[in-house]
Amino acid sequence: MFLDCDVSLADIYPQKITRIIVLYEAEAYFFNWRDYTDEINISGFISTKGDRYKESQIANGFCVTKVIRFYKNKKEYFFQGQIHETPANSIRKNNGKIFDTDVVIHHFGSLDKNKLKIKKEYYIKLLRQRLENQDFQEKSEDYVCFELALELINLGKNQEAIEYLKKAVKISEEYVYLYNLGAQYLVENQLEKAEQYFKKAINKSSEYLEKYSYQNPQTYNRYNPSIYLNLGVIYYKKKEYNQAIKKFEKCIELNPLFANAYFNLGIIYREKGKSDKAQAYFEKSVELNPVFKQKIDNLR
Repeated sequence: MFLDCDVSLADIYPQKITRIIVLYEAEAYFFNWRDYTDEINISGFISTKGDRYKESQIANGFCVTKVIRFYKNKKEYFFQGQIHETPANSIRKNNGKIFDTDVVIHHFGSLDKNKLKIKKEYYIKLLRQRLENQDFQEKSEDYVCFELALELINLGKNQEAIEYLKKAVKISEEYVYLYNLGAQYLVENQLEKAEQYFKKAINKSSEYLEKYSYQNPQTYNRYNPSIYLNLGVIYYKKKEYNQAIKKFEKCIELNPLFANAYFNLGIIYREKGKSDKAQAYFEKSVELNPVFKQKIDNLR
């Protein structure tokens, strides 16, 4: 098991870890990496309101990704990569089975914005060098473009990120590329393009058959509630309110902790003149995330 200095393992899991060790057919295990943040508008944001982990109370919310942090100690398994180094490639190359778990790792590094900015700028430099040198032995060109786009997004350089996402999609139409390209077009208010790529992502996700659960999220499938949140925003901006309501409701069905969806429903019902319904959704959004109180106050 390997952990960085800015993370902690959820303290309710030691016994579970001892149980999964005896699953000898598994070579490695995915854990749920919770990246804590106070940025409520980022894609995949989940509120910490009512969360069962005491560690989560340090922030307004978090995003979840699957990471390998536990694997068998074999000489053929080793870390690769100057950036986001991982043993995943060597495990897969040797046909090692990777099992999924619901074990949670809490990551707090993103809360220090100054350190985060320095780290992201360094990553961007290394990724640009890799593209310039055509260094794709370890990672494919499309994935390097994708990683670079994500780092640029973190620094607010959305237009440049779009160009690299487009390059990634041109090479390979992977779900994660399509989804993120749609998200960036939405940020830039290019609604038709955003809708196009979100729908492509949903179609692509037919490869991912597992059912989404907000308690054990599998980000890259058709049940990702962030897609429906974003589609709802698109339809709201296009004044297609009934379509928007359906998408926000679908988002809440998949993840009842998505405060953004309740807030957006409140906005729509306020514009439709249904003040009681709007107020109920506004109150729910504040219950899940107090940051929305200021947003609601600004509407008055």
